[in-house]
Amino acid sequence: MKYQLNVISTPASDTEQSLCLFFPNARYLFGIPEATTRMCIQRKQALKKLRAAFLSRSTDGGLAGLTMSYADSTGQGTLNVGGPEGTLHRVSGMRYYNKRDHLKVNVLESLIGDRNEDALYSDEFVDVYAVTTNEAREARSRTPSSSGSDSPSTSPRRNSLSFEESLKYKTSIINEIFPGLPLNPDQDAMKLGGDAIEDIPSGNDAKLSRRLARLPAPRYTRLDTAASYVVMGKPMRGKFNNEIANQLQVPGPLRSKLTKKESVSYKTKDGTDVTVSPEQVMAPDTDPTVFFVLNVPNLNHVDSLVNSQTWKRHMQTNKPHIIVHNIGWGVLENEKYVDWLKSWGTATHHLISSPEYTPNNISLPSSFLSVKRASHLSEVFKTPLYSLDAPRKLPESLTSEVNIEILDKHHLAELNPPQAPAIEPTLMSGLPPGFDIHEDTSEEDLLKQGLTDKSWENYSKACEAIKKEVAGLTPPEEQPGDDVVVTTLGTGSALPSKYRNVSSTLLQTPYGHILLDAGEGTWGQLSRRFGDRSRQTLPRDGEEDAWDVLRNTKVIYLSHVHADHHIGLAKLLLLRAKAVKQDNPVTIICNHLIRTYLLEQNELEYLGIGKKVKFVDTEALLYNKDTNVDLTGWKKLQMEEATTNLNSLRQTLNLKDVKTALVKHRCKCHGGIFESNDGWKVVYSGDTMPCDSLVEAGKDATLLIHEATMEDGLEETAKAKGHSTIGQAIDIGKSMSAKKILLTHFSQRYSKLAHSSESEKGTHIIAHAFDLLSLRVGDMWKMSHYNSPLSFLLAQEAAGDESEDATEEQAEDNNSGKKANKKSNKKQNKEKRKLDSPNSKESNKINQQRQKKNKVEQ
Repeated sequence: MKYQLNVISTPASDTEQSLCLFFPNARYLFGIPEATTRMCIQRKQALKKLRAAFLSRSTDGGLAGLTMSYADSTGQGTLNVGGPEGTLHRVSGMRYYNKRDHLKVNVLESLIGDRNEDALYSDEFVDVYAVTTNEAREARSRTPSSSGSDSPSTSPRRNSLSFEESLKYKTSIINEIFPGLPLNPDQDAMKLGGDAIEDIPSGNDAKLSRRLARLPAPRYTRLDTAASYVVMGKPMRGKFNNEIANQLQVPGPLRSKLTKKESVSYKTKDGTDVTVSPEQVMAPDTDPTVFFVLNVPNLNHVDSLVNSQTWKRHMQTNKPHIIVHNIGWGVLENEKYVDWLKSWGTATHHLISSPEYTPNNISLPSSFLSVKRASHLSEVFKTPLYSLDAPRKLPESLTSEVNIEILDKHHLAELNPPQAPAIEPTLMSGLPPGFDIHEDTSEEDLLKQGLTDKSWENYSKACEAIKKEVAGLTPPEEQPGDDVVVTTLGTGSALPSKYRNVSSTLLQTPYGHILLDAGEGTWGQLSRRFGDRSRQTLPRDGEEDAWDVLRNTKVIYLSHVHADHHIGLAKLLLLRAKAVKQDNPVTIICNHLIRTYLLEQNELEYLGIGKKVKFVDTEALLYNKDTNVDLTGWKKLQMEEATTNLNSLRQTLNLKDVKTALVKHRCKCHGGIFESNDGWKVVYSGDTMPCDSLVEAGKDATLLIHEATMEDGLEETAKAKGHSTIGQAIDIGKSMSAKKILLTHFSQRYSKLAHSSESEKGTHIIAHAFDLLSLRVGDMWKMSHYNSPLSFLLAQEAAGDESEDATEEQAEDNNSGKKANKKSNKKQNKEKRKLDSPNSKESNKINQQRQKKNKVEQ
């Protein structure tokens, strides 16, 4: 049986290393960084056959999104999650936002000090052994006195459980949030995705009370653990030689015994008694192919890695065919590590994956090309920044002595029989196989990639006409708030797609920045929009880079606990804690569930909570809150904390007030209202159905940023899922007399512009958000003029995606994959020729068919 090692992603601004071990009937992921789900979509790696996912670190940011995507793609199933100590704490920490009734999750944790003699995971295809490493310092136990009182709810058992009891406790919680219940097609038809904890009736539910309590602390706090993996394919049975079996006159019914390594006896046609052993008709079994995935995030991990006894068993037999080195800065300069690397000899292939040696090239070309083409229409669409040059090249002392190269995102390694890693044209969703950007890639070829010449010509002409039209118009008079810049970092709902990341919007004011929600991958979107000097990706002239934006972000507003709105926050806080001093805190406005999740995550990695992170509870800011009620206990402390931290925030951002409004969603959700002393007011809806409380709180808004998950005509579907249609969102803006309305949070069924309501027509300024759109509030009036060419462009891209017929199964054999892509390209070109006119009947027909076909909703 053939199987291979594929690359999902390499280190870049918006993701880190992830690998896929690819069998015809099974998949295994190694490394689950942020954007893993998006990368799998881009690389046509379906999740339905995924059996196990192995974390490089317990804090890998893509795990929550992966489990949700896996559950929603399979309906039900079992996913094994392996990782270093802390993984159990990490997965049980998902209990507030990641419940999936029909998914079963088995956590396989490699503890510090394990001898690793037994496989962490084993099935009929592979054995996986883990080597857990940590910083070269004494492990620090969590003491009861350091658990902190900064939690809205603490369990009386929190610090009284032994380590073994705490493991059982967390396992029981994981079994509650991922119980693996049988699928009921009738009852579950409309329930796509799990609900937050408030959706579950409380009463006297003991399970619920356990989940609302803060988790027992991990055995060691912030020990920076990582896991490396030894992956052994099972020995493959040799082929049965039919020619020799025929010569020996082996009867057909007995041949199956020979394949099972059993000798057989029988009489030949002339009556001779014969005994045949398996060795006579079977080729020898192939030895297992072994590869290592090493995760060495920094120099502090080198000693515990190279000193592990695990490697000794592979020095003489079962030597690794490939070692993938996922390493941090400076590791390849460490003499001990280099000596260990060289000890494996020249027969082993070494692939280096590191931000120090890997170019910060484009990870998600479909999204990149879409934004780049849109930037041809207007500079408000910010093309993702990238670099083709790595900070450093591999040392010649290594390249001359061992078989070593940089891991490329198109690397593929056949493992049975083992072959040298090669750069092959990887299947790309919506793009030619192996598409990449090189130094010799021309601007014209890049912009036209995947489009017909006629389509690009029509789009270009439409762009020139619109730009000329807009330039001839008289802009509205300047008003307060026109200098606020809105950058939509993620404009999709539920789960990320190729074209839209999940929710996040940045407001840049003259006094500092406000971040509204932070779904998975928000840091990557910031890096691509603003640049990242640490990755050789310089910012645009005169602009901040992503680190500057992070330092200047003064408040992060989280509307509710659903994962697509907050699971990118931990990475932002981790990076910000490294980049700022204690005199530059960020204020997080959120509910107590998100706060508890962050406190638990802070026990695995330092997020700056305390001196560098302040909290304000959304309940304390309700615009219609009765201030005459005497508060006691936690409610009193909550209000005092909010008053102190909000006063400081008002001064920093020159804000007149910050309020919240309880809106209508499937869980408790709050809209946010930010009012400036300069005279502007921004209202953010969060996720909601049409809601009077938001209208009342947001009266006379300068800008309303409102979710518009569904197209008009899907009001009942929107209501069932706690969302709004485009027309409903516009009506809310009109009801509150909002001057400008920005629509966002579109269902991922709409890769192009969603269908707009007739209610858009009128005097209101209304704009549709796209990922990496960045514009002044005062320039928002221009956006409606861009709809026609954008709709045409995105229809071409959507048609190209839909016309693909090269499936993942066709990629199992490289040659068949090439044939499938050749056929696919022909079909794509045929479809796109039908779409050469923006107003063609075929274009409208394909768009209607696409909408009917796509049934995936939030």
